[in-house]
Amino acid sequence: IFLISPNGNFKRYSFSLFLMLIAFVGFMERGLLVRDPKQLHRNYTKKIIFKLDCLSIIPLDLFYFEVGINSVALRFNRLLRLHRLLELRATIETISRFPNFLRLCSLIAMVLLIFHWNACFYFLLSKWIGFGSDTWVYPDLTSPGFDSLTRQYLFSLYWSSRMLTTGETENPPQTDVELFFVTVDLTVGFLVFAAIVGQFGSMITHMLHVRREFLAQADAVKQYLVFHEIDDDLQKRVVSWFNYIRGTKKSSLDRDNVLSKLPHPLRTEIAVQVHLETLKRVQVFADVEPGLLKEIVLKLRSQVYSPGDFICRKGEPGKEMYLVSSGQIGRA
Repeated sequence: IFLISPNGNFKRYSFSLFLMLIAFVGFMERGLLVRDPKQLHRNYTKKIIFKLDCLSIIPLDLFYFEVGINSVALRFNRLLRLHRLLELRATIETISRFPNFLRLCSLIAMVLLIFHWNACFYFLLSKWIGFGSDTWVYPDLTSPGFDSLTRQYLFSLYWSSRMLTTGETENPPQTDVELFFVTVDLTVGFLVFAAIVGQFGSMITHMLHVRREFLAQADAVKQYLVFHEIDDDLQKRVVSWFNYIRGTKKSSLDRDNVLSKLPHPLRTEIAVQVHLETLKRVQVFADVEPGLLKEIVLKLRSQVYSPGDFICRKGEPGKEMYLVSSGQIGRA
């Protein structure tokens, strides 16, 4: 958005609104988040996206006063801001709690957008060639049922979706321009179909990755037991443990390794929020200093036991301390 000031300070006012809009964001420099408006301005103007944004906001709409509002080609420069949509998608995928659902919605929206663009190009090409000039282009606007805007868009969208998905049309192209357009459409259609199949396959693989990895580990353990001829009672206990883990959906919660890639301060804060309240309820740690409690929290390791397992036996040397997070324990 450009603002023209009365005193001619065009540059200073042209970016004032932009800086206010992005004041809540920043960029990383040497591991630090920079929010200073001057540095944001300098960093933004050095990038290629600054030039694309400038080209995308050129007010070509003013030519509508001369050529009329039907010249939609004057808005093609708005497509230069498409990279903003891709950046928004990447950002939302990072912060979203349901990234797979978001990827599915993004894929559907992208496919519909391609269908829409192709329908617009088909209608523009039909207008350039002449409505109703042959059987391939859009019918004459004076024909009954083809003069409404709704019918024009739905007919073009139907033609576009059918062309890009099946590669077939009701009427073959007649001229060289039509043949060239159909050839480009076929190429784009095959690429879109390949992208859809690849994206769906990738999402399904990602969603089933944890389950497949868990089942592979379970099969490996069972094969090991069979190979070493472990007695049936112990094998049943192992199988029941795997069933318990899968039934309680704890196979994806590797609490000791899931946070391993985070820096130590972040791991400390997360561990404190997860375990500190439980640790405070233990009578032994009622009067312990908070600093020592945090150090103890970092030493905690999660353990999962299936029903019937022995945690400790009377007379064994005590080398560990257990805090029950969920479930019950009893004496045998």
